[in-house]
Amino acid sequence: MSTNYNTNTLVNSIQAGSLSEVVNETKPMLTLPWTPTSELIDRIMKRSEKRGWGFTKTDADKLAITMHDHCGDLYPTSVKLWLGKTLKFNWYELMLWIKDEVEALGYEFKERFSVSQLSFFPGSEMSGKKSLEIADLDLQTFLKPNDGVEVKDERPRREKWPGLEVAVMLALNPQIYIMMDGRVVPYMLVAGLAVGSNLGSSCIYVPYFYRNGLELDVYDYWDGHRWGQATIVSFRDYA
Repeated sequence: MSTNYNTNTLVNSIQAGSLSEVVNETKPMLTLPWTPTSELIDRIMKRSEKRGWGFTKTDADKLAITMHDHCGDLYPTSVKLWLGKTLKFNWYELMLWIKDEVEALGYEFKERFSVSQLSFFPGSEMSGKKSLEIADLDLQTFLKPNDGVEVKDERPRREKWPGLEVAVMLALNPQIYIMMDGRVVPYMLVAGLAVGSNLGSSCIYVPYFYRNGLELDVYDYWDGHRWGQATIVSFRDYA
């Protein structure tokens, strides 16, 4: 990617509008610069070729049949990507992808916890052969700037939460990641994954995507913390 995005210009041009308003049910007007869905498959296939993931034209064609437009600024259409093997292998590949994309835009990316600590939260597991599917994501439902939101409190409201899908979304949309400020673009909590080994305890940590100036990070943070500037990314098909 060679396009240079000016974060401040993008943020200032958007703040006057409503991020949650869906103007048209079939093809809404977007104020955030999400990657057009017509380009997502090409980006995945180029990365697959570079990293030897092994996705084929048949895989791409099957995904293309179900591809559709974003539903609004906080309702992006993305891809559920599974490379087979293990969660740790998939996470490593996705973190490397994000790193390559944001560095091409002049930013840094740092992973603040060890992949050895990562696991699926029960109900959100992925397994089996490599696959590509549509992932309709929702950044609005669990975004509560005034009251804040806690992962621990909200998890019972869904049987399944996005995990790797959040990382794929950011890899496909690095221009969105570099805009994260907790206002126009919320920080993102990943309820479908857990960091640490004690899932039965009252203190579980989750990945948390964040931006601080030119540095982009993924931290692990307590799921009982209340956030006013972060959203818990969920699936849109529950809405």
